Parts: sequence; structure tokens; C-alpha cells
Amino acid sequence: MSEGNSALDARQFSISGVEAAKPAYNDFTGFAMVQGPLKIPHLMPRGPNFTVSYAWTRNSSESVYTGLVPTQDERSGNLAGLTNALGQPVTIYDPVTGLPYANNQIPVSAQATALLALYPLPNIANVSGYNYQAPVLSNAHQDNPQFRLDKQIGRKDVLNGNFNLQSTRADSVNLFGFVDHSGTLGENANVHWSHRLKPRVFLFTAYGFSRLRTEVTPNCEMELKSFSKAAARWASE
Repeated sequence: MSEGNSALDARQFSISGVEAAKPAYNDFTGFAMVQGPLKIPHLMPRGPNFTVSYAWTRNSSESVYTGLVPTQDERSGNLAGLTNALGQPVTIYDPVTGLPYANNQIPVSAQATALLALYPLPNIANVSGYNYQAPVLSNAHQDNPQFRLDKQIGRKDVLNGNFNLQSTRADSVNLFGFVDHSGTLGENANVHWSHRLKPRVFLFTAYGFSRLRTEVTPNCEMELKSFSKAAARWASE
């Protein structure tokens, strides 16, 4: 088993120039295995040899993301102080009339106001083009059990098989806290049988099965499912 965390790590460099909380992480990896002959008195005194192993990983990491979000004035349509990359004033034109807005005051519709509410307010001074930063926690979990059997049958036959399973789950979080879930499930199984016809002549037979499934659930789909469940619960009350 192994474990690592960020307790003794130094603080990361802040792109925005504003000191942020030290990102934290915790990684844990474990492995266990049991093997030997499978014997059951009076029922299976000479059973097959078996190997069972299980590996698992639990990782979590925190990063500080930076971005540029609308200020309170920009949310209300006040763009009077807007400048370009050279620091020069920018004039905003009405796309319908082609005329400049008076003092860069732009009317904001109810729809735009509703969308702007999804953005957080700035939480740091505008430094290097960033006015918002937030710590983001991501997780990745993995499980990998394996099972194998080997059996000598008489003097001419050998039978063996194994089964592997791997499951991976991960969360991807963006600057605004939206979480996208992804999961991968892989299964693999095979059976081999060999029969000796002559000292140098063998017959081999094998069967294999493999399947891999990947699912990605974006944040909007999870929100929709939560809303549907809540609506169904309200309807039943």
C-alpha cells in the first residue's frame, strides 16, 4: 500500500498574482493478493490452484483556477470604462442601428440577466486579466479485481481461466463548480484447455470474452435528472 498527500508541499505559484489557498491532494493505492491450492476435505481434496488479487486507487486533488467574470457594472450594462489591450477606450455600437450607445450604456434583457446570474461575482482585484479564482477539487477512483484458476486433469489435460474487472470513476470540475462525471467499466474473461494427443502433438482450445463501457454524464444532465426527480416527488405529495 502507498499513500501520499500535500501536507508538506509548497504553495503553488498564483497566475493571478493574488495568493491563494494551497491546493491539497490525497492519493491512496492498495493491493492485496491470496493464492494457493483450493482444497475442500471430502469434496475437493485436489482442487485447482487459484490466485485472487484486488487493487484499488483513491485519488483526490485540488487546484486553483482563475478566470475573468462580469463585474457588477458589466452586469447592469455599464461599459463606460471598457478599454482594449492597449488601454484605449472602446466604443460599443448598436448592431441594429449601427450607432454608438450613449456613454457605452447597453440595455440588458431579462434573458441576459438570468444568464449572468449563473456567473459568480469577482472575488479578487483584476490582475493580469483575471478577477476570479476558486479552488477546485477533483476525484479519481479505480478498482481492479482479478481471479485465476489452474488445474491439471490427469496426465494429458490442463485447464485454466481468468477473469479481470476494472472500474474507473472520475469527476471533472470547472471554474464555476460544474461537475462532469465519467465512468469506465472493463470486463475480460477467458478459458484455455490443452490436451496432449502425443508427446509432441497438442490440441488447444480457448474462449475469450471482453467488454468495455464508457459513460460520460455532463453537469447539465445531472441537474436535469435532479430536477425531474424533484418534480416527480412534488407531484406525488
